[in-house]
Amino acid sequence: MDAKLTLKLDKEIIELAKQYVKENGTSLSKFIEEMLRTKITEEGMNKYDIPIHPLLKAMETGTDYFEKSNISIKSPKEERNEIHEERLKKYLNLDKQ
Repeated sequence: MDAKLTLKLDKEIIELAKQYVKENGTSLSKFIEEMLRTKITEEGMNKYDIPIHPLLKAMETGTDYFEKSNISIKSPKEERNEIHEERLKKYLNLDKQ
């Protein structure tokens, strides 16, 4: 839905902008709208979006998420056993002997 907006800009900028949009076959309103949309989308609004999980981003880009992130693809049981062994060694000081 379109709405009116009043802006105060430097006269020289207004004239240059009018000349630019005339040469490019668009209106000043559409030009400013596109500039704002691009600026907001690329820089500002991305920080308010829900973050994309790295695994989904990896699927989108085709990168190997597990390899790049040093994430194990072991089963939960294997992970649990490794953690158990590490804690046991630390508790018993077996790694110092």
